[in-house]
Amino acid sequence: MEECDLPIEETPMEPISESFEIKQDENNYKLNINTLDEYIIFNISEEKQFMREYELKLSFDQLRQIHKKFFNFSSFQEFINFIEIMIDDKNISIKKDKENQIFLELKFEYLYKWNIVKLELNQKRMNFKLIFQDLYNKIDTLNDKYKILEINYNKIIEENKIIREENKIIKKENINLKERLINLENIINIPQKNLSEKNYNHQDIINKKKLPYLINSSIMNLDEFYIIKAAIEERIKKEIKNIIKLYQSTIDGDDPSIFHMKCDNIPNTLILYHSAGNRRFGGFTSKPWSTDNEEIIDINCFLFSLDNKKIYPPKNNNYFEIDCYFGNGPSFSIKGDYIVQYDKNSDINKTLKTKEYGYKEIFDGNNNALSEDGICKGIYTKECEVFQILF
Repeated sequence: MEECDLPIEETPMEPISESFEIKQDENNYKLNINTLDEYIIFNISEEKQFMREYELKLSFDQLRQIHKKFFNFSSFQEFINFIEIMIDDKNISIKKDKENQIFLELKFEYLYKWNIVKLELNQKRMNFKLIFQDLYNKIDTLNDKYKILEINYNKIIEENKIIREENKIIKKENINLKERLINLENIINIPQKNLSEKNYNHQDIINKKKLPYLINSSIMNLDEFYIIKAAIEERIKKEIKNIIKLYQSTIDGDDPSIFHMKCDNIPNTLILYHSAGNRRFGGFTSKPWSTDNEEIIDINCFLFSLDNKKIYPPKNNNYFEIDCYFGNGPSFSIKGDYIVQYDKNSDINKTLKTKEYGYKEIFDGNNNALSEDGICKGIYTKECEVFQILF
C-alpha cells in the first residue's frame, strides 16, 4: 500500500482575539493572540520595555507541522484554549537566547512524555502608541509636581517676607547690642584700681559679654582676626572664647612702663603693630610679659603679617622669645637677637624696628615681610595694641 499524508481538515477561520499576562522573574509580558484570515498571530510586548514588540504569524497548516499534538485541534479556538490552560499551569514561558532573540516555550505532556516546543518570535516595529501614552502619563505627573512646586514656591515667598521683617528687627537689636558691648569693652579696660573702687567684678563683666570676637581694634578687622584665631587654636589646642583689649598706645600712652603696668603677668596675648608706612603686623605669645630683664622662650609663639595674611612660625628647631625688659614694649627675638623691637627710649622717631633680612627661612625670603624697613634702621610707630586671649 502506498503511503499518503494525513488529511488536513479545513478549519473555520472565525475572528478571535485573546490577551494574556505572563509574569515571570521581575518582568511582566503581555501576550496577544489574534486571527486574521487564515493565520494566527502571536504578539508579545514587555511591560518594562513597552516600545518593543515581538510577533509570530502562522497558518493552521504551519501550526500542525510544528508538533503532532496540534493535529488534535480542529480550530484556532481550541489551540487558544490550550494556551490558556498552559498559562494557568505555568507551563508556558518567555525566553531569550544569547543573541537576545525572544521565543515562547511550551511544555506539555504527549504520549506519556514531556515535550518542549519553542515558538520563535521576530521583533516588530516600535509601539509608538504606547510610547506616546507613557509620555502623556509622565507629562501629567510632571504637571502635578509642578502644581505642588508652585504651591511650595508661593509659601516660600510668603515665608521670606516674614523673614525679611524679622531680619529688620534683628538688625536693629544687633545695633543696640553692639553699642552695649562697646560700652562693656570700655568698662573692661578701666584700670584695675578703678574697678575695685567701683566694686566691679572683672570675671562677671567678661562672662556677660555674650558675643565673642567683637574686635575693638583700629589695626585689625574681624576677617583678619579669624586667620590669627585659627593659628592660635592650632597651637594651644583650645577654642577661643573671648578677646579683651589690654593696651592701646594712642590712648594709654606709648611709654613701655605703661605697657608693662597694663599687660604684665597676663598669659596668651596678641600684639598688633601699625607702622608709619601703614604696614600692619604682630605676634602671639602664650607666656606672660614681665620686667625681669630676660628673654623667655615660647614654643607657641609666632609672628604674622595682616597685610600679607600670612603666619610666620619659627623654623629649623628655633623658637621665638619674648623680650621682657623694662625699657622695651612688646618685642620678639630668637636666641637674644630681636626680630621685632618696640623701644620708645632709643629714639622717639624710631620706636619700632624689625629685622626680617637675617631670618629669610622664616619669612620666605621676604626682607620686608613685616614692615617697610626690614633692616633694623627703625621706623615710627603709628599704633600698638595688646589683647588678652581667653580660652
